[in-house]
Amino acid sequence: MTNDTMPDEADARMEEYLERAMARGTQIRRRRHLLQVSVALVAVCLLVVPLAVLGRSTPRPSQAISSAPYRLVSWSHVKYPGLNVADAQYPIQMGCGPGFPGLFPLSVQQVTYVRPPGAGETLALVLVKCQSGTPTPSSFYAFAPGRSPAHPRLLQVLLAPPNPRVDVLWYASHFQVHGTTVTLKARGVTPSGTICCPNVSSTMQWAIEGHRLVRENHR
Repeated sequence: MTNDTMPDEADARMEEYLERAMARGTQIRRRRHLLQVSVALVAVCLLVVPLAVLGRSTPRPSQAISSAPYRLVSWSHVKYPGLNVADAQYPIQMGCGPGFPGLFPLSVQQVTYVRPPGAGETLALVLVKCQSGTPTPSSFYAFAPGRSPAHPRLLQVLLAPPNPRVDVLWYASHFQVHGTTVTLKARGVTPSGTICCPNVSSTMQWAIEGHRLVRENHR
C-alpha cells in the first residue's frame, strides 16, 4: 500500500461519517416534529372534548329560565306592598301598635306554583307575614314572571296587609289549590277580641281565570 491511497481512504471514511451524521440529524428532526404534532393534538383533544361534554350536559340559561321561571326567586327578599304591621289597628290586649318599628323581618309561610290552563305563564301564590315578636296577620299575593327570574311581577294582592281601617285581623298558616280553586282558611280577631282567642273565622276562595284570581263568596 502506498502513501497515495491513505488520503483516499481517510476521505471515504469522512464522507461516510458525514452521511451517517446527516441521516441521524434528519431522523432526530422528524421525531421531534412528530412529537410536537402529537403534543398539539393531545392539547386540542383535552380542550375540545370537555367543552363538547359541557355543552351537552349543561342547559342554556334561557332554557333553564323558561322551564322554571321562579327557580331563582328568593321570596324572603321580595318586596310586598303595605306589609307593615306598625300601621295595624291591633286589639289593645296585644300590646303593640304605635311605637313599634316601621319594618319587621319577613316570614314566608308558603309558596305554591300554579299554571292556569291556557295562560302560558306559571303563577306563584305566596303567603307571608311579619315577625314582630307577637302573632301578626298574614298577607296573600299572586306573582307572575317579571323581567328576570329573580324579579317576579306582582300580579294581585289577594289578602291585603292590615291597616287602621280594617275590621278584622286575619291569621292563616297555609292555603290549598285544587284545580283552579284556591282556598285559604283563616282565623280572625276583631277589635273587641284578644289575640289569644280569635273570635271569627273564614274560608276564602278564589277561582283562577287566566291571569286573574276572582274572589268567590267566602264563608
